[in-house]
Order: sequence, then C-alpha cells, then structure tokens
Amino acid sequence: MPSYPSQSLENLPLVLCGPMVRACGPEAVAVWVATKAACRITLTLTAHGETTAQGSAHTTALGPSLHMACIQARSLEAPLRAGVTYLYDLSFTDEVGGQTIELAEAVDDFAGLCYPPLPSPSLVLPAAGVADLGIVYGSCRKSHGDGHDALAGLDRMLAEQVEQPTRRPQQLLLLGDQIYADDVSDCLAMIIDRVARDLCGAEETLPGAPPPQRLKIGKRGKLAKKHGFTSAFARNHLFYLREYLAMYLLMWAPQLWPDVIPTLDQVHGNMRPKKAALFEQQRAQIVSLRAGLAQVRRALANIASYMMFDDHEITDDWNLNREWTERTAADALARRVLGNGLAAYAFCQGWGNTPDRFAQGACADLLKATRDWVASGYSGDHTQAIQALVGIPTAGARLANMDRDPTRTCRWDFRIYGPSHEIWMLDTRTWRGFPGKRDIDIPDLLSGHGWSQLDTPARPQSEIVLVVAPTNVIDLPHTAWFSRIVARIGSVYDSDYGDSWEAQTEAFERLLGKLAANVYQEGDQHALAILSGDVHYGFCARIHYAGPRPFGTDPAQPDKRHETVMAHLTSSSFRNKNKFTELFHERGYWPPLPWVYAWAGWHERPRFRHTSWRGRIKALVQRLRSRSPKAEPPLLNLENLPREVHVDPLPDWRYRIDFLGGHRPTPERHNRPYPELLEPQGRDIVGRNNFGLLRFVWPEEKQNRWIRQELWWHSRNGDIAPLTQFEVPLAFGLKEPFPLPVLPQEEETEP
Repeated sequence: MPSYPSQSLENLPLVLCGPMVRACGPEAVAVWVATKAACRITLTLTAHGETTAQGSAHTTALGPSLHMACIQARSLEAPLRAGVTYLYDLSFTDEVGGQTIELAEAVDDFAGLCYPPLPSPSLVLPAAGVADLGIVYGSCRKSHGDGHDALAGLDRMLAEQVEQPTRRPQQLLLLGDQIYADDVSDCLAMIIDRVARDLCGAEETLPGAPPPQRLKIGKRGKLAKKHGFTSAFARNHLFYLREYLAMYLLMWAPQLWPDVIPTLDQVHGNMRPKKAALFEQQRAQIVSLRAGLAQVRRALANIASYMMFDDHEITDDWNLNREWTERTAADALARRVLGNGLAAYAFCQGWGNTPDRFAQGACADLLKATRDWVASGYSGDHTQAIQALVGIPTAGARLANMDRDPTRTCRWDFRIYGPSHEIWMLDTRTWRGFPGKRDIDIPDLLSGHGWSQLDTPARPQSEIVLVVAPTNVIDLPHTAWFSRIVARIGSVYDSDYGDSWEAQTEAFERLLGKLAANVYQEGDQHALAILSGDVHYGFCARIHYAGPRPFGTDPAQPDKRHETVMAHLTSSSFRNKNKFTELFHERGYWPPLPWVYAWAGWHERPRFRHTSWRGRIKALVQRLRSRSPKAEPPLLNLENLPREVHVDPLPDWRYRIDFLGGHRPTPERHNRPYPELLEPQGRDIVGRNNFGLLRFVWPEEKQNRWIRQELWWHSRNGDIAPLTQFEVPLAFGLKEPFPLPVLPQEEETEP
C-alpha cells in the first residue's frame, strides 16, 4: 500500500470528533464525543447563569489513541423546559495524571463550535406545542457524492435562528446512510487507512483474507464479491472495525483530515487516462466535502440528533433478500464485516439515541465485548459474542425470517417523546422476513418480533406521531415500475428491488393497518406523518386510510372505525444526487401521474355480484388491474370500478394515495432573490441534494391543520435556501379535502 505521512498525534487536540448533542429530554441530555486519550468527562448545562443539569462518564477505549463516551447530564432539580436556550460545557479529567481541562482547551477551535452571540455550544428541547416544533431530517450522505453537502447547509439555518428558542429547529433526524462503507474513493481510503492505524494501532486479522498490508487501495472488489457482498463499488469496501470507526470521525469533523488530500501520484502513480479522470473527479468531491466539515461539526454540536441505519452503514444490499442474507451468514469473513459495521454503528450512532439502553442489557454487553476484543489486540473469542448480540443470523440457517429474542440481542428501534409529539424510529433491516418462494423474492421489511415496534399505541397527549421508515413506504410509481423491470431483466442487486415497502403486499397492508390502529385513541385521532429517505430525491404524498378492521389487527374485534391521514414525506439525499434525480428535478411528475391511487381490502375474500354482462366484462378487466385473486390479503383496485359490480361485504379497510405538488415559499422566507423562485424546476420533485424542515400549521380546529415541509437545496448561486414547499392537509372525511373511495353500492345508498 502506498505510504502517506501520518499526522502527529501530539499536534491533534484532545477532542477528535464532537461534541455532538444526542438524545435530549426534560430529565437528561446526552452529548457524544471522541478523544485521543482516556479521561473522565463531565457535562454541565446552564441557563441564565444557573447550573441546571450535570453528569459524567468515563471514556471507552477503542484503540490506544481512540476513546469514546456518551455523557448524560441529568436535571438537578426541576425538569428541563422547552423554549429555553441551554448552554453546555465539557471538562476532561485525565485518567492517568488527574489534570482537568475545559472544552475550550480540548478542541482546536472553540469559537467554531458556537453560534454568536452565544458564548458556548447550546441546545433547545422540543417545543411544548406542535405549532412551534421544528424538525430537520434527511438521509444518504456519500463522501464523494456530486454537488454541495446539504448537511453543511444546516449550519446556516441554525445560525439564522439561534437567538429564537421557540423558532429554532430542535431535533435532527438522520434516516440512514450516514456513511457509505461500501463505496469509498481511493483518496479517502488512503486517509481512512492512515487515521485508523494512527488511532487504533493493532491490526485485525480477517478470516479468509490476506493480511491488511496486502489489501491494496482499489483492490478489494473481488474479495468482497467472493465473500457474498454485492456492492457495485466495493473497490475500497471497509472491512475492519477501526476503518468503520475512522470513517465516522472523518465524516463529522475536520480535525483528522490532512491539509492536502492525497494526489494521484501518492495513491497510485500512473493510471489509465479514464481511471485517472475518475480519480481526479472523486478527489475534487472529497476536497469539497472537507471544506464544509467545520459547518457540519458546528451544526451537530448545537442540535439534538437521532440516527437510524439503512444499508450503506454496513454494506450495500444489506439483508436485501433471503439469498443475500443466507450467503453472508454462512461466510466467516462476511459475518465479521457485518459485526464490525454494527459495532461501529452502536458506538457512533446507536449509543447516543438511547443512552439508558446502553447502560445495561444486551447493548451494554456489546460495548463491553467490543472494548475487550480491541484490548486483546483483536484476538480472543469476542467476535462470536458480538455477532450474536447484534443479531446476525446463525451460520448455515435456512431463513424464513430474521426473528430473534429481543431480550438477548440489541434492539435498534426506539421512540422519542416530546411534550406534544412522538417519533417512532423503525429498524427495517434486521427484522426482515422472506415469504417468497424464490430466494431473490422481495422481503417483508418487518416480521416476527419486528412488528412489536408498532404495537405500543401513541400516548394520548401526543398530537402528532412521526414514523421514520428509512426506506420509502410510498415511492413514485415510475421508479417502482423501473426497479421491477431492471430486477427482471438484470439483477435484483442492480435496482435494490425489495429495499422499499412494495405497495399492496401483505407487509405493506399490515404496516398501514397497524399505523392506523395505533394512532387512534379513545375516539380521538392523532395526526401522523411517515418520514423516509433513501431514494435520493424529495417529494410528498398523502394517504387517507379508513376502515372498521385494519389489516394487521384482530379481525374478531368489534368494529371500530379507524380513520387517519398519513402525510408521506421524503427528503433525500444530503449528498448523492445523480443524472436521474436531476431529470426528476427538471421534469417533476413525468410522465404525468393519475394523482390518485385507491384500494380496498378484506380479511376474508369478498363475493362479487354483477348486474349485467357488461359488468362481468368490466369486472374481469378490473381484476387484471388488481392483484392476483389468490393473493392475501384480498385487495380490489377502486379506480374506475364499474357500477355494475357489487361487492359483499363492504371493505374492512380502504385507502387513497395522492401525490402532491409543491410550490415556492413566500418571498419573505428569503433575504435575497433566487432565480429558481421564478422557474418550474424542483417544485414537485427535488432531485438536488437537500434536507427537509418540518413545520406545523396547528390551530385548535383539527380539520384546519396542515403539515408543512420545506426542502432546502442549493441554488445556482451556491446558497442553500428553502426553495420548495409542500403542504399536507390533515382533515379527513368521506368528501373533504380528498374524497375517500367508495364502492358503487355505497354511492347508491347515499342520501
């Protein structure tokens, strides 16, 4: 492997990455940090000059010069309150010498962590009322993705509103693909290798692989394929625990980066012109990423962030189908890599989501097992324990699903509770089921105990529930159709076919049914929004769902009408646009959509009655437009259903899907003119790098409530701004604002 000069550890600050504000609530606030030396870290929160919360924690060693901690400060007397700006500080006590230094001394640029005029990093808790909530979300941040890094643009939003605690965004939701472990450019691979060696020292030996020093840059693709991985860009696939950890540090902070990104001569020497051009293109994209990391670091230090994995944190196509899952479960190297990726996720993402869960039980056991394995120099028999704790299927098992004992393995799903809202972060990667006859058939994204993520009803005081599904529940019909075609004529691994909720399948119907049933409380109705990423463009849809017996609930229960509107909101990607998303950005919904998709379903197969031969012919055509009559559950496409067809009994549930167009925000949202405000591109679909900001129009009258999504993306002049806005009405009923589909006999009985 070509040499690249190491950065002197003595010249690095104590804090290598962070601080990052993580889980925040009235009783406790968590901050995550990575340091180069073992220490005891104390977190102190103040408001109006008074100490309000405090706590401390010891770092966990992941290498001689890499230590991590998630520190919780618990409220001292009264609970922490919404609408208050809390300043925080950290102090670091050396484990050996006992010397204590403050955050300002432990970082290289303390002023760069603060938003003037505030003297320290700060945070705010979720607003007391839904009308004042501000929630930012997004996904898919590839290191060498094309275009500007939208996550760096969050810094501008926070800077503009830092002095307005009731308007400042309070929570950041990262929906997946925070790193691309399977798709690493050559120049970044060299930096990762250097950082990993400097911080972690000992070299892990992979089963069935050559020694680390023989794994040359750009030469890992064949090895990855040999051991069951299917990423098309695996030439520098991360394998080692220390590499996964190093990439997280490099994606979130600038401290460990060299002053000059490695050049072609330093990495490869001579290359063919075509490959050399690709190297230079990716190097330029890495230079652009590096330029915005100071803004990323400051943003993450001043807003509570919550994170869920998708696939690229581990590898592309992770658990895509039964074939992939069984093949990697049976391979020793693949199991090691999957375990390394999940252990790194636990330390860098999962720990901050649910700090209390990592204090005891399976998650605490995972931290300890990983620490002990690193301390042993990557020897000993800790890898089997790690793989069992993170839920990797047993080697050689024939999988119907990925069910496991949730009390003995780590659970990655979690819920966030605010005064008037709650967020359900779903894990749809490690609980999958494989009901198809073929090994490559699409999976159910939840199965077995995985469905328990949706079983607990929403709290009565929660006026809105936000459900985070990292892969889309609703996708654009064009892309869903294209994905199926590519999977049939090529490979399922070329199109990620099965990585989103396939509409009108049993799992899809169960998901909608459980959501409708569990946001319904004692005759009152919570608002519901589904947040998704993954697809690398942003858009908006609306689902109107109603019925006495939703699918996934007990059909023997007494009839109880469940009716809800689900706003389906998608923001993607932070940094991974491409020529196809740019086409969506320019054309919008093209070819034009019918705008409404309507379906009805039954627990038991209904009976059809036809009032004429013409009706029989129409019914036959209609069945061809629906699913197979043998499929479960029975579903009927209600679009243009002939009046001559009567169905008995009435549906147990029905829903309507509308794809909503967007518009430009009002001029007062901008402090400068943008040419895009006068152009149609990016109004209905945003195909450039973006993130979403959720606001809520929330009067007392529930029928007048709306969810507003602003998508922030970079204009041609390089500024990031809210250039697209979607608004979803939450009112529901048979007629307004969008009519719920009915059967012909129901129309005949209307007064």
